[in-house]
Amino acid sequence: MSLAGEIVTYVLAAAFLSAAAAKFLGAKKVVQNLDKMGISKRLRWGLGGAEVAGVVLLLIPSLTFVGAVGFVVLMVGAAGQHMRIRDYAGTLPAMALLALCLWVAVESLPAFIAFVS
Repeated sequence: MSLAGEIVTYVLAAAFLSAAAAKFLGAKKVVQNLDKMGISKRLRWGLGGAEVAGVVLLLIPSLTFVGAVGFVVLMVGAAGQHMRIRDYAGTLPAMALLALCLWVAVESLPAFIAFVS
């Protein structure tokens, strides 16, 4: 992976770890947004756990691809939920993270193929 790919991977890891912490700690704005979407406390914890697992995968070079693809799926769902409740300002960050995760997935695909071969 290129140096830019590695930097973006670490930035994504920090962003998703921060998002997970906000879910686990019950940050007021996060809880309000998830409540608007109809997401329960139990599911909020599940999403936070998925984010932590994804961060771990992102930081293992041979599994970065798996983590990035997982985050692509998560961000498609997040963007869809924001659009469903007409929170278009919240859709933009989700789409930006989606694009970065997709880019990291493409960058890390050769290492993943070498790992599974």
